Amino acid sequence: MKVFLSVGRVSTPAQRQLLERLEQKLRNEGLDPRTIGRNTFTSQQPLDEIKRLMQECRGLIVLAFERTSVQGGLEARGLDRPPLEFGIRRYATPWHHIELAMASVLGLPTLVVVEEGLHEEGLLEDKYGWYVYRTPLRADSIDNDEF
Repeated sequence: MKVFLSVGRVSTPAQRQLLERLEQKLRNEGLDPRTIGRNTFTSQQPLDEIKRLMQECRGLIVLAFERTSVQGGLEARGLDRPPLEFGIRRYATPWHHIELAMASVLGLPTLVVVEEGLHEEGLLEDKYGWYVYRTPLRADSIDNDEF
């Protein structure tokens, strides 16, 4: 059974190990993880291909790990109150939000796996009807009963 696996570009050995372990775990359970640019390729517009592939899938799994690190900044500038100052913030790829929204419209069951310490906002929060599993960036972190 195909499942859409939303995962950004891998940039560290720990990210690669976690991704490979997750893919193997899914295959061991009889699932076929499909990812644009990883095992499904197209010359078409990405959104069209995501929609086409999601329509073939029975669920969505998001694997969100750091893509961007911001060293500090201000949030909500220009409002009638002081802005919120923050230190280091780590963000996942914005494609997760796009793919989560598309899967929601298609009614796909969804699991979101988020690296601990990522800034959770938008659809990476756990208030939208899907489970958010927060985990350290270790391959064995998905080998427990909670996952």
